[in-house]
Amino acid sequence: MTTPPVFISGVIEGFYGRPWTPEQRARLVGWMNEWQLNTYLYAPKDDIKHRALWRELYSGDELAALRRLVDDGRRHGIEVVYAIAPGLDIQYGTELPALQVKLAQVQGLGVRTFAILFDDIPEVMSPADTGRFGTFARAQVHLANELLAGLRVQDERNQLWFCPTVYCGRFANHRVRENSYLLEVGAGLAHGIEVLWTGPQIISEAISVDSIREIRTVLGRPPIIWDNLHANDYDLRRMYLGPYSGRAPALRADVRGILSNPNCEFAANFIPLHTLGSYIRAQNDWDPAVALNEACAEWLPAFAGRGVRPITRKDLELLVGLFYLPHEAGPRVEEWIEDFRFLISHRPEAWGERLGRFETTCDDIAALFVKITELADRDISFTFYRLMWETQWELTPMRGYIRWLQSDPLPGTRYSPRADHRPHIYRGGVVARLQRLLQMDDDGSFGVAEA
Repeated sequence: MTTPPVFISGVIEGFYGRPWTPEQRARLVGWMNEWQLNTYLYAPKDDIKHRALWRELYSGDELAALRRLVDDGRRHGIEVVYAIAPGLDIQYGTELPALQVKLAQVQGLGVRTFAILFDDIPEVMSPADTGRFGTFARAQVHLANELLAGLRVQDERNQLWFCPTVYCGRFANHRVRENSYLLEVGAGLAHGIEVLWTGPQIISEAISVDSIREIRTVLGRPPIIWDNLHANDYDLRRMYLGPYSGRAPALRADVRGILSNPNCEFAANFIPLHTLGSYIRAQNDWDPAVALNEACAEWLPAFAGRGVRPITRKDLELLVGLFYLPHEAGPRVEEWIEDFRFLISHRPEAWGERLGRFETTCDDIAALFVKITELADRDISFTFYRLMWETQWELTPMRGYIRWLQSDPLPGTRYSPRADHRPHIYRGGVVARLQRLLQMDDDGSFGVAEA
C-alpha cells in the first residue's frame, strides 16, 4: 500500500526587499515546529545570488549560513527547499550546466528539494531560444525537465518545484482553461514536478475549490499554493496581522500544499503563521476568528512594556485591527471608519452615540502608539513604529474637522487644518506628487482632464 504524500505546509521567504536574517530564520523554524508546519522555501527575491546574479556561487560565509538553516530545519522536522530564479536573463538552450553547478553547491548542504522560479520576468527570449523552442512555455519546461533529470541521476530522492510565469488566474485573463502557456506547461512538465500557484489573483482575497480544480485540470497535478495573503512588499505603508482566511478547509483536498509568503517585517508574522498552522490542523469547523483569538493570547506576552502603561489584550486587538488584511480592516476599525464617514456626512444632531465611540477609539489609538514606543522588545516596537506614527498623526485633522462641524459653520465655508497636517506638507516627495497628478478613479482608471 502506497503511503500518501505529506501535505506541504509552511512558509515562503519569497518577498522583495531585505531578506530575513539567520537569527530570524532560526526563530521561524522554531515557530513552524510548534505550529506543525513542515516546509520552508528559501526564495528571497533580493538575495542577489538567488535571482539577479544567480550564476554566482555562494561565498563560504553565505554557504555556512545556509548550512545552519538546513541543519536547524532538519532538527525541527522542517524541510528546507532551495529556490533559484534565473528567468531575468537565462539562455534556456545553453545554461543548464550553470544551473546544475549552482544547485550542486546547495545540494552539498543536504537539500533534496529545489524550485526553479519564472515569476515576474520579461516574456522575451533570445533569438536562439526562440528559434529552438518557439514558445516561452516550451523553453521553461525543457529546462525544468532536464534539471530534474540531472538531479535524479545524482540522487533519486531529489525533487523539483516550478513557478510559472502565468502564476495566477489574473495573468491568464481569468480564462485558465484556454491559456496556451498553462496548457503547454501542464502537458509538457515532467510528472512529479510540483507547480506553484497564487490563486485567482496575485493577492487573493479568497481561493475557491472550483478555481483550484480548474488549474489542477490544466496542469495535470494539484498545485502548491504560494499564498500572498499577508505579503506586503508591494506596499510598505501597509502590514497584515489578521488571521489566515478566505480559504475553506475543503481546499486542502485539492492542493498539494499551502505556503505563506508573508510580511517583509519578520516580527509581524506571528499571527499570520500561527493561524495558518491552525488552518492546516483544523477539521471542518475552521473559524478564522477563533484562530485569531488563540494567536493573540499567545502573542500578548511579547508586548511586555518598560513603561507604566502595559499593552493589554484590547490594545493588541486594536493593533491587529488597524493592520488586518489587504481587503479589510478589523471589525472595530471598520466600525471606527464608518463612524467617521457618518459624522462628516450628517449634521451633529444626528450623530448620537457615534461621536463618543469615534472619540474613544481615537483615544485608544493615540495611547497605543505611546505604548508601542515603550515596548521592551525593540524589534517589535520598531516594526510597528512608523505605521503607528502615521495612523495617530491622522487623528489631529480628523478630530479637528469633527469639532469644526460641531461649531455649526456657515454654509460654503471650509475647514483648514494646521499647515503641517495638509497632504502636500506631510505626505510629500516625488511619488506623492505624481499620485496627486494622476487623479485615479476608484476602479484604477484615468480620465481626460477638464479644460
